[in-house]
Amino acid sequence: MAYYTFLDANNVVTEVIVGVPETELIEGLDPETWYGNFRGQTCKRTSYNTTGGVHNEGGTPFRKNFAGIEYTYDPARDAFIPPQPDGDYYLDEETCLWRAPEIGIVDDAPPIITADGVDFVMVYLIGQPNSTQGVFLNGEPLEVLTNADGYAEFELATDTPGLIMVEWGGFSLEVAAL
Repeated sequence: MAYYTFLDANNVVTEVIVGVPETELIEGLDPETWYGNFRGQTCKRTSYNTTGGVHNEGGTPFRKNFAGIEYTYDPARDAFIPPQPDGDYYLDEETCLWRAPEIGIVDDAPPIITADGVDFVMVYLIGQPNSTQGVFLNGEPLEVLTNADGYAEFELATDTPGLIMVEWGGFSLEVAAL
């Protein structure tokens, strides 16, 4: 038993079926070809046991994710990608799953006290890899560049009394001045 998808002209999954094992031929053709010819649609096999490029039973992952209705097949990645959620989610290239942006205080990062007594904390964000992210500190814009993993750190001065508001990607973080 194997699972197969049928795709529309935009490579969007319209149907998922249970079919013959992928190693079995139908009238001399592999199942993807036979099902595709029979239905007049592109047919692609999908693996029930694969999510985020990992096979959940320790086997070989196949096409990154088990496909569902409205998933998109990306031929360049040979992967099924779920529909994008609302918001500023970005595609994780390794898993072909959507990730929500994150922002927070770097774990175990103590405040940095400079010679002039100004305090800093290290703030991280995770967003679209290799991109400039527009962050706002108390309403003032700051550009932060993420690395290939989508990770960036920046110093946040805490010499302003009260709370400092960091806003990015629909998220906000309040940091209390030391």
